[in-house]
Amino acid sequence: MTRVQSFSYVEIMASLDEANAPPGGDRALAALVSRWPRRLRSGLDVGCNTGAYSYILADLADVAVIGVDISSAMIAAARPPSAITGLG
Repeated sequence: MTRVQSFSYVEIMASLDEANAPPGGDRALAALVSRWPRRLRSGLDVGCNTGAYSYILADLADVAVIGVDISSAMIAAARPPSAITGLG
């Protein structure tokens, strides 16, 4: 007998190492960063999923970004910046 296991959307996305793109994608992040007050040195990404866009935002804005997510599967699938950007 085949046993079928159920997974939530978030668990599937985390297992595939995929992140949900923010509305507008990379262009929206670049537009946000262009309006970011330069005196700010940090950001908070609420609902960061695997953190891919947290790292991109940190790189674009040259700030420290903390990503938080309610899903432990997404946090567990998060990768360090070097794994995403190829930088050390």
